[in-house]
Amino acid sequence: HGQVSDHFNLKPLIIRVNRTSEYLILLLSKGGTHLYQATNQIVSEITNEDFPKPETPFVTTSNVEASNAKLLDDLAKEYLNRVDKAVQKVVSETNLACVVIATEKNYSELIQVADNDKLYIGFDNINYNDTSHQTIGLQGWDIMKDYQKKSRLQAVTEMEAAAGPAAPAGW
Repeated sequence: HGQVSDHFNLKPLIIRVNRTSEYLILLLSKGGTHLYQATNQIVSEITNEDFPKPETPFVTTSNVEASNAKLLDDLAKEYLNRVDKAVQKVVSETNLACVVIATEKNYSELIQVADNDKLYIGFDNINYNDTSHQTIGLQGWDIMKDYQKKSRLQAVTEMEAAAGPAAPAGW
C-alpha cells in the first residue's frame, strides 16, 4: 500500500500557511531602485553591492541619441535586466517572493526581461507623491494578502484532490 495512516494532522501546516509571510518589496524607478524586506510592513532595506540602485546610468546626453527611441528603450531594458539579476540574487539567498511597486510600463518591461518572472508575485502603481515606507509597506501588504489567499485556496484544493473521495460516514 505505502500508506502510513488514514489520518494526518493538518494543524501545523495550516498555522504555517496562515502565518504572516516575509517577502520583498521592490520599489522600481528609473530615478532610483530600492529593495525592502517586509512582513505586513517594511522591516528593513536591503543594502548590498546591488541595492539601493541609483538612478539609471543608462541615459544619454546626446541630442541625436535622445531622439532614438529604440536606443532609449534598449537602455531602459538593460537597467531593468540588471535590477532583475540583483533581485534574483537576493531571492536565491532568502527564498522570499517579491512584490513590485512601479509604473505599469516599468513593471511590464521588468517581467519581459526577467529570467524568472514567477518570483514577482504582483505589482501596484507607484505614487511619486508618496513613496514613504508606510505607504509602500501598505501597498506591498495588500498584494501579499491577495497572493496568500490564492495560495491557501490552491493548497486546500490540492490536499482535497490528493486525499481522494471522502470516507463514508461512520468511518
